[in-house]
Amino acid sequence: MTTLTYYPGCSLKTSSGFYEDSVKKVFLYYGIGLKEIEDWSCCGASAAHMINDSLADLLAARNLSIAEKDSYPFFAPCPACFNRTKITNNKIRNNKTFQDEINSLISPLRCTGTGEVKNIIEVFCEYAGIERISGEAAYDLSSIRAVPYYGCVLTRMMHVKLSDDTENPTDMDDLLCALGANIVSWPYKMECCGAGKTITAKEQMLSLSGKIMDMAFEVGANCIVTPCPLCQLNLDLLPYLGRKSKNLPILFLPELFELALFGKVAGARYHIIPINGLRVSPRQVLTSSRNVDKKESSFEGQLNFIRQYNPEGAERLENLLKRRDTLKNGNAYGERFTDRQFLLVFEPLLHAAYERARVLEILHEKNNTVQFLAGVLGLAPDAVFGYMKELMLRNLVEIAGYEGRNAVFRVLKR
Repeated sequence: MTTLTYYPGCSLKTSSGFYEDSVKKVFLYYGIGLKEIEDWSCCGASAAHMINDSLADLLAARNLSIAEKDSYPFFAPCPACFNRTKITNNKIRNNKTFQDEINSLISPLRCTGTGEVKNIIEVFCEYAGIERISGEAAYDLSSIRAVPYYGCVLTRMMHVKLSDDTENPTDMDDLLCALGANIVSWPYKMECCGAGKTITAKEQMLSLSGKIMDMAFEVGANCIVTPCPLCQLNLDLLPYLGRKSKNLPILFLPELFELALFGKVAGARYHIIPINGLRVSPRQVLTSSRNVDKKESSFEGQLNFIRQYNPEGAERLENLLKRRDTLKNGNAYGERFTDRQFLLVFEPLLHAAYERARVLEILHEKNNTVQFLAGVLGLAPDAVFGYMKELMLRNLVEIAGYEGRNAVFRVLKR
């Protein structure tokens, strides 16, 4: 598993907590681990450098110095946090005089600028990869017409080498295409939404964000996708700030990954503008022999998800995978399994374990009935009841009470 040093920033711990939840859920699937920086502090984001450049650099350098102790790449999902941290890291790395000055002010901490600072688009491209993302999408997103909205700060940095074009970035476009969504070209992918002016200049923010929403409608999109918590919040707030026109749902980038991998967005209820109108359906199961390798490549992600909620179940499946070569060579009776025959046995077991893990995921949040779970998961009640019986036999859930005639289930703490 790849490990990154995780800097959540202020937004992901407050107004955009469901962004953090989505990041962690999707990263877990791809085997990307996050180690949150201990005692991190605000980086100054869009405000500090407008008042005092030295203060902005000191705030970012403090977090960088703590992160450097682990030598993992520094991951900041918020573009504003990424921008300020990347700039400071670059200045410290390339200017020894500046580095000494900063270190004298943050002593006994010390920052060398030797670490790599990455945003969420770079992490998906580098550690999941376009090919894997495309091959493992379980749900069809062809009904989604998305405009990729990068925001105004993600790639606009002076004297800093970036992985994408400064004024016309395309890496998020590639990710959305790989997931199966239709990308709608538009001229506002780098437009400013007003950022932190929601409180101090409401009318200015309403005008800027309103123009972005109008343009998304004009080009025929049915949703906006962004990696920025400030952009998402400002656009999502439009109905409450006086906008009378229609509004499109605004999803965080990993939420589109959730739709492609799991068929639903766990944080949907936290969106002000409803996202429930975005419908996806399961992709057709691959059956040809040339696609066996593609199917096998998705096992790791599903097992990571299962392991989070049912470690013993994941271990049993992993042990079965390890026995595949033995089965191919022949059992005591001389019977041999081909790769295709093995998958015909293994895949139903993996699917059932995966669905049981989805049940456990919801029950970890709140005790619920089979009927509720079936509605959320998009499954037949009989199927959910079958999964629940198996979970009860394995002492993973129990009946907590009743709502009328319906049993309410809860997770057993272990």
